[in-house]
Amino acid sequence: MPEEEFNKLISEAENSPLFKRLSQKEKIIRYQRYPKTEISSRFYQLNEEIAAGTGTLDIESLLSDKEDIVRQIQKWGWRILSDISYFLNRG
Repeated sequence: MPEEEFNKLISEAENSPLFKRLSQKEKIIRYQRYPKTEISSRFYQLNEEIAAGTGTLDIESLLSDKEDIVRQIQKWGWRILSDISYFLNRG
């Protein structure tokens, strides 16, 4: 089943009067997060003691002899743009 069709099916089920009654009034159906799917606070914790440098960095000279790294960065960029485009156009 295509993802779009599956999403439509889920939306229809969640908007039905029976589902609303069972989830809101009767509390028989409930949402539950998958265990251990939250992001660790260490992942996004900011160390405020580290200050950003005030100098400039010449990226071109830094990457001039690293074509393989540049290609990988470009590949990631296109992949990210592709993913963003997919989610924006799912409608």
